[in-house]
Amino acid sequence: GWTLLDNDRTYVLTGWAALSFVNGNENRMISLQRNSQHYFQRPDASHINVDSTATSLTGYAGRLMLNKNRGQFTFNTAVGFISPKFEVNDLGYGAYGDIINAHFATFYRWNNPTEIYQNAGIYASTFANFDFGGNNTDQGYTLGGYMTLHNLYGGQIYYSFQPETYNARRTRGGPLMLNLMSQSIDFNLYTDMREWWVVNIGGNFEFGEDINYRSISTSLEFKATTNLTLSVGPEFSQNSTQAQWIANLTDPTAQETYGKRYVFAQLEQTTFAADIRADWIISPTLSLQAYIQPLIASGKYSEFKALARPKSFDFLKYGEEASTIEKTISEDGSITAYILDADGEGPSESVTIGNPDFNYISLIGNAVLRWEYMPGATIFFVWTQSREDFQPDGNFYFRKSLNTLLNIKPDNIFMIKLTYRL
Repeated sequence: GWTLLDNDRTYVLTGWAALSFVNGNENRMISLQRNSQHYFQRPDASHINVDSTATSLTGYAGRLMLNKNRGQFTFNTAVGFISPKFEVNDLGYGAYGDIINAHFATFYRWNNPTEIYQNAGIYASTFANFDFGGNNTDQGYTLGGYMTLHNLYGGQIYYSFQPETYNARRTRGGPLMLNLMSQSIDFNLYTDMREWWVVNIGGNFEFGEDINYRSISTSLEFKATTNLTLSVGPEFSQNSTQAQWIANLTDPTAQETYGKRYVFAQLEQTTFAADIRADWIISPTLSLQAYIQPLIASGKYSEFKALARPKSFDFLKYGEEASTIEKTISEDGSITAYILDADGEGPSESVTIGNPDFNYISLIGNAVLRWEYMPGATIFFVWTQSREDFQPDGNFYFRKSLNTLLNIKPDNIFMIKLTYRL
């Protein structure tokens, strides 16, 4: 519901509340409590645990928000929560529960044109997340602004800072892990949307002790004719993270991490993707739309390690001190697996994991012809094609991957949808 707090309709208070209930047999409830939406098996959590006798889960959620709608100065603030047992995935979609969130954001706008700009504004915000055990699981501060010139060219830029917090999900059901401090800069530049050509250029750069992420994207739109629009939007990103989760391995000797080894590795990932569209309005009753999305993604793993203790970013690196790591090499010289041993000749048993390196390529495309053959009655001719391939190779190949996509046998789906107005 919502309610206005003043006669000028400037301030509005909104809110929602929800209650969920699911039931089933004990095995199903155990699986539900342990899945990625809940992780009740976290060994260091005192406020949640897996109940092996449960036959139901009852959860609750809600949010209250105050918004100032008008004026040069506006703001939005809210507080919300999702209980650990909140579960709606049989009905819709819920990423995860066990979260208490609060934020405050404010804008100041200059809407009267000057000699320099048409309009401009600045923005500041802060937020914090906690779990129901009181652990600070996320926090951030953002400062930014935008400006539009008289020719309607413009841009915006934002800076964000995230201090150290705890991560309740990085170990995939294991103990809390430290999130290291990080910073990011986002920008976007754009041209006049009224022109026959429109350009958008954006970038995102995140850096810290754990992560080094950079992404650049652009969108080019051409109004080739009054009824034909073409657009292409390529994006290229590179991501280096020091601790990408690999596996959770049972090891009774890992007493500091509750009898398991939470294995991570450094990941170097490169991704290229593009959105290519064509919209052709042939006549008021006939149109053709086409869309193609190529994707090339590769990831190379190195420096395998296990979390040393909860609430930390400390690791036991395999191959250092008493631990060992061995590679299994195939006949063609590629790495097929790694053999990890936490203490070499000690009591901890060695474990073999497959090579997680990947090179994934895909191409998705569709075309839709829409014909309104009589008023209120329409027929659609739809063609969808998909291609994909996976190789355990962490190297990024642009030209080779595109050539491979063209030679892959595609999956094609054809559909006709007919409507008739009685």
